[in-house]
Amino acid sequence: MEVIEILDEEIYDVNKDAQNIQMLPTNIDSSSDNESIKEAEMAYFTKNLGVSTIIYSTVPIEYPATSPDGVATVFSIQGWKNHIDAFNDIQYSIGSGGGSPIQKYPFFGNISVTKYVRECQGIKHYSFADSDLINAEHCEVDFESDIFKQINKNNKENNKENYTYITFLAAQDSQCKFKQNGITCSGQPKLIRLLEKESYKYCWIIECTNYKPQEKWHRYIEINTQKIDIDLLRKLFNGEAITERNANQCSTIISKSSRTKKCVAKTYKNLYPFGQHILGVFQSVYSKQFDLHNYVHKIDFFGNGLVLIVCMLERQAQLLQHLECFQIDLSFKRVKGNINEFEINSYDDYHNLILSYCHIYTNVNSSDGYCRLFITLFDIIKQLTGKPVQVKHINGNGWSCILGDLDMGQMKGLGLALHSLDTTREWEVHIMNIFKSCHVHFQRNVNNKRFSDPIKKKMISLLKAESKVELHKSNFFRY
Repeated sequence: MEVIEILDEEIYDVNKDAQNIQMLPTNIDSSSDNESIKEAEMAYFTKNLGVSTIIYSTVPIEYPATSPDGVATVFSIQGWKNHIDAFNDIQYSIGSGGGSPIQKYPFFGNISVTKYVRECQGIKHYSFADSDLINAEHCEVDFESDIFKQINKNNKENNKENYTYITFLAAQDSQCKFKQNGITCSGQPKLIRLLEKESYKYCWIIECTNYKPQEKWHRYIEINTQKIDIDLLRKLFNGEAITERNANQCSTIISKSSRTKKCVAKTYKNLYPFGQHILGVFQSVYSKQFDLHNYVHKIDFFGNGLVLIVCMLERQAQLLQHLECFQIDLSFKRVKGNINEFEINSYDDYHNLILSYCHIYTNVNSSDGYCRLFITLFDIIKQLTGKPVQVKHINGNGWSCILGDLDMGQMKGLGLALHSLDTTREWEVHIMNIFKSCHVHFQRNVNNKRFSDPIKKKMISLLKAESKVELHKSNFFRY
């Protein structure tokens, strides 16, 4: 039997309320397959409308409980002059409380109920909030009140600064649409000032670095100086240090009792005023904070939404060039959101450790995206070491084996990138010469395929075959 919740104490007129709600106990025992089934008590409001759970509250509840079996929520309306007052008297701060023992209440037809008395849990407020806001009192929500007007005014004060950041990020994220001979322009956005011939007034635009006269469809974004802070935009394009936000303008809302968390939150805010996502990384690199500019060598945004943040030290690039074999892997675990961590590592026999040589933070999920990733990686290694990457089956020395899982997009992207180094071989041939996968990934992929068991067994036998002759003896390639 379900219990009934009463959220507060009230004096009830039993005779008056009993006229509206009729409790009909329906404890009927029936037998079926030697088992007795006892039906729950039901409260009927009409002949056909009945529920097994009733919640009575002295204040309106914003999100009443629901159940497939039905729940009746009864609200107290004593003291209301108009039924519309229900929308101005919603209790947000009801919190947890304790329950009293189950008792019989005549108000609900003498069925068993549990009474819960709930208490206000208090509120959390911004540590730098205005004292007028903290001390304000109200009995209803009035959006025309002075306090709400002040809140809306404050929300609009920083719109110019926010719009400036949005415009800058949009310019970095978009790709120039100009194409020549089927090749898309790779130019970067730059901020320039133009003098209009007719009005002799200066205007600001964002154009492409590769723009040439008479070439149409290059990037061209007009700047509205009424909405955008030009000085801030110039600093962003020049990579200058961005002034940190004042502490009295921004703070993390946390529990008062959590002193440790409050201290940590303030420290993070001082160290990362623009957060720890892409905008925060961009600001830290271009302001040369924490020497990240020596580690983060590329932050690329592509028109299709692809993001590449390549992190590598010069010494790591040198060591990576001298490896014969290494492993590539995409991890979904250590980064929040849709950005994942692509890592290049290798086991070091001298230190008996797995050493990491490169981290690329990206949302790549296609073969074209992986192709851009590997080509970008090859270019950065060349910039840091002064030497192009060497691949054994192409150059006669260098990388001879790359280990990875059996991600088709990753394999094809690697093959296409190697094809850009040696166009005499197709990408499939490059993969056959350099790419290998571990037994665990191979067996896992085979088991996940919808092949018959004999076929799966033959495929797994590839792991143990020492020659093509042995494979042909097993009749694996018989058609």
